Amino acid sequence: MLGIKQEQGPDQPDRRWIGPAPWIETPAPGPKAKLAIQQRALIAGAGSQPRYPLAVKRGFGTVIEDVDGNRFLDFAAGCAVGASGHSHPKVVAAIEAQSRALIHACEGNYVFPPGVELMEKLLTLAPGERLDRVHLNGSRSAAVQTALRLAAGASTQNRVIVLYDAMCEGIGARSTCGWLAPGSPDFADAPDLHVEYIRYEQLQDLEMRLASRRSSDPDDIAAVCIDPTQSLWGVEESEPAMLARLRKTCDEHAVYLICDETRSAVGQTGKWFACEHFGVVPDLIIASGGLAGGMPLAAIIGPDSVLNTLQRTNPVSDCPSPVSCAAALATLEVVEAGYMKNTVRLGQLLLARLREVSAKRKAIANVRGVGLACGVDVVSRGTGKIDAKRYERILQACFERGLILSGGGVGRIRFCPPLCINEAQLDVGLKIFDESVATVL
Repeated sequence: MLGIKQEQGPDQPDRRWIGPAPWIETPAPGPKAKLAIQQRALIAGAGSQPRYPLAVKRGFGTVIEDVDGNRFLDFAAGCAVGASGHSHPKVVAAIEAQSRALIHACEGNYVFPPGVELMEKLLTLAPGERLDRVHLNGSRSAAVQTALRLAAGASTQNRVIVLYDAMCEGIGARSTCGWLAPGSPDFADAPDLHVEYIRYEQLQDLEMRLASRRSSDPDDIAAVCIDPTQSLWGVEESEPAMLARLRKTCDEHAVYLICDETRSAVGQTGKWFACEHFGVVPDLIIASGGLAGGMPLAAIIGPDSVLNTLQRTNPVSDCPSPVSCAAALATLEVVEAGYMKNTVRLGQLLLARLREVSAKRKAIANVRGVGLACGVDVVSRGTGKIDAKRYERILQACFERGLILSGGGVGRIRFCPPLCINEAQLDVGLKIFDESVATVL
């Protein structure tokens, strides 16, 4: 056995608890995992293999178990989607009950109660009074595309400025669907979208660009889309002053501000939405990730003046599932009941402990984060620059000891454990991280 054995259990004991973790029966990948990985490579192609040689059998809370009986602490939360943890009993019960009643309904043709209840709940959680409408999507990508087109349709402009950190994958897929083409009734007068990508450090240039335009020289910018925590790149908390200035600039120039919170909503930062930490209310919020406890679902929250440009609800392929909506209601319930407070308390501990590691290990720098969304950089001890090779070796060393971490771009490590994590699990995971950094030269 490798790693550290730590007796632990979820907040509410359950027969599905799968035992202490980390627990390494055989160095991963074991024989069963190797077979599964080989089969996948033959089917999907060798170029599409996952980061870790891991074939997962089941999960509970913060623990996942592979097909060979190895158990890992999951500090990636299934790529930041496990707000309630793996297979939370209340979420599982909600999924089971809804599955027996109704699995799928085309929201473009029908109304189903779990969807309506979820929309009502999200409006009670949304910051600011002007965010008074909700639109549900069946996937994160569909929600991002819908939000961008909503902004374009409301403003009649066609350029969207997207920060590289925002999760805007899939842009352009709708253009292949004729009945969603520009000029169709589904997005009233929405023009073709032109997406322009900038980096966070270019925000000030964007402000100057907007401020310098003349009334006789109209710009074609409809919206700016930003992730307040820049979670895609290993969590880089936005500067409050910068975000506030961006909000002011957008207001002055009739540009919509979209907060892409597909990884930071539903309590990951200690508040329902990361934008609340900065006192900024965007025009649109895209929430996904942990919203439905791992089930596919996304929501767009905004004012009626923007969402009413969407004349038709979702086509079949973008429909939110009644099962996902039921899972989301259960997820929001457990987060509200205790996991939010847990996130605030343990998030402070996580940040403090990562700073202690950084103080000891010169290869770890730029510790940052809010709540249970934190990040660090892996750097060369000589130059202080990003060290991509050491970064990969550290992730691998953690994996071998039973800890799953998420990469946040080359050289950046993201810590985003499920919100159900307890202090003992956090302590064990950070000890493994410290040990792994110390052994990787």
